[in-house]
Order: sequence, then C-alpha cells, then structure tokens
Amino acid sequence: MEHGGEELGGNRIVGRLGFTWRPIDQINVGALAQFQRRRGWLLWQEDRNFTTFNSTEWRPRVNLDYFLTAKQQLRFSAQWAGIRANEQALYLVPEEVGDLIEVDKPDPESDDFAISRINMQLRYRWEIAPLSELSVVYTLSGAQSAESAGFQDLLREAYDDPVGEQLIIKLRYRLGS
Repeated sequence: MEHGGEELGGNRIVGRLGFTWRPIDQINVGALAQFQRRRGWLLWQEDRNFTTFNSTEWRPRVNLDYFLTAKQQLRFSAQWAGIRANEQALYLVPEEVGDLIEVDKPDPESDDFAISRINMQLRYRWEIAPLSELSVVYTLSGAQSAESAGFQDLLREAYDDPVGEQLIIKLRYRLGS
C-alpha cells in the first residue's frame, strides 16, 4: 500500500498484490495486480490549460514460464492497463511566473476519459550455444478509448479489436571462438 499527495491537493492511494508460484522446477507462474485511485490528478490539456481529474486505474499482469529443457523456454505474458477519469477542475498557466490559476470551464463538454491498453506475448527461446539463440515472439496489442465504458468492456474491446499483431523471429549466433 502507498499513499501520497497530488500537485494541487488531493491524494493518491496505490495498492499492489502479487505472487510467484513454482509448482515444479519447469513451471513458474506470476501475477501482479495494481489498483490506484487519484483525487486531483493534474494533466496538461492544451496550450496553457491543465485539468484535474478523479481517476481509478487497474493494472493486472500475469506470466507463465515453462522450461522445456535447460536451454529451451516457452513464456506467455499478458498485461493490461485500464484508466477511468472524471474531470474535476480547469487551471490556467499564468502569463507571469506563478501558481496555476483555477478558472471556469469555457465549454460545457466534459473532458472525462477512459482508456484501455492490453499487451499479450507468447515467446519461445532456444539457446543453441553460449551467446547464441533462436527466439520466436508473437505479440498482440489492443487499445480502446471510451468515455463511459466499464473496466470489463474496456478489456474485452481492446482484446477483440487489436491494433497490432507481430511475429518476430530472431537468430543470434556467435561466430568464432
């Protein structure tokens, strides 16, 4: 657990919980979940405008390692970040050096936002010889932005509609003695 303050007042509370489990020598499972709640989170908007937000953030991460042999490894990892933020107050940077000035918002449109980023990776690594290896990596990345989506919807939409997929094959081989 962690507690801290924000730039213009308000607070930040962070909680983390994680574990690593190794049921047998060849398998390693790990998970970490982070939850963060902010009151008065200050973000730059445009020009001289800043806005404070009340936000909630989830960041879970899992990984599974399977060691086929001493020189071969299969790894799956997934991580997600989801943030929902509600606008609180608008601030302006003064012309002269000084503190931010709280101002009334010129338009009624809300700056509330919600974003979701997911990254999943499957990796195979084979150590052919010392300092020589073959790696095959498949990565799926998803992103979603919405103003009023719940965390489950953000996660599902980022996974169902990925923004990128990559397959990388890398051979590193040391020549000479």
